Amino acid sequence: MERLRAAIVGSGGMAHTRASHLTKLERTSVVCVSSRNAVTGRGVAERYNVPFIDDWRQAVTRDDVDAVFVTTHNDSHAAIAEAALEAGKHVFIEYPIATTLEDADRLIALARARARVLHIGHDHAGVGWHLGIKGAATELGKLLAVNGVLATPSRGGGRSVWRNRRLSGPPLMVGIAYVFHLLDLFGPVAWVEGTCAYDGLDDAGYYRSSVTTLTAAFAAGGMAQLLYIRGFAVPRDEQEQAMMFTNGFLSYRGYVSGSHSSEGHLTRVTRAGSQRVAFPEVALAQASRENTERFVAEVMDGTTVSPAVHLARDAVAVALAAEQSAEHGGRVTLERRD
Repeated sequence: MERLRAAIVGSGGMAHTRASHLTKLERTSVVCVSSRNAVTGRGVAERYNVPFIDDWRQAVTRDDVDAVFVTTHNDSHAAIAEAALEAGKHVFIEYPIATTLEDADRLIALARARARVLHIGHDHAGVGWHLGIKGAATELGKLLAVNGVLATPSRGGGRSVWRNRRLSGPPLMVGIAYVFHLLDLFGPVAWVEGTCAYDGLDDAGYYRSSVTTLTAAFAAGGMAQLLYIRGFAVPRDEQEQAMMFTNGFLSYRGYVSGSHSSEGHLTRVTRAGSQRVAFPEVALAQASRENTERFVAEVMDGTTVSPAVHLARDAVAVALAAEQSAEHGGRVTLERRD
């Protein structure tokens, strides 16, 4: 294959982002765009001078499409990805991989059976603060506990697809990048407990704000506690993490997802004292571009498929377990994946 020809399904911010990446790479091109919103979809298609296809099913089965980028609302990820894989296309899905564990497992099995690349857009795993924490954590022994706080603003206060349980899933499904972050750092989770309170939840699934808690035990030892708030009048996405290990302490405060900023403070405390830890200046925009390039390399060069697809699946399992615990009470034990 000399050139990877891609279809973009979706018309939001990530549709523009992935299309921009693909049009700037020498070995890739965008050949069509499809979306449920014809107005915004045509806008993306016109920007990149490609046809707009009304029916995404036609777009993902075109003979001139080698790969499909799924950038739609969370509730349609699985159906579009499954159709594309069935048609023999490689697939890139913005997170989450799916909103049910059954769908996630089916996609992974189908990609394996069709020998196609299935890649999930967990760009946050490549940002500087995550890489810095990951590197520093390896020097501090076994994890004892993580305590985290995330706050995301309402971004205008009106109805948002990201504050709709039907379209996007429960809050931790929207914030699944942080769940993925924890799994990438500390491994599989053995059990989960969760709570969730909504303000203004209506019959259509929209809510004004939410407060979610997650408590999880890692299979290898150590605990995580997360407070995740959505829809509040904070000026920007905020994140705080405190991590205790057998040989020291790490703390981080900064952006959750500043697209063009790697601003943040990572501090290590050991018996030798307190020390500021430098981390790579990789903002989300750069990590996102590199993730697109990684997918292209997997397809074009036969690079070993990243195990991150399994982490993406496990992150869904944790998010859903937290929702189950919040709705029904009690601790939810997760099955070990071989």
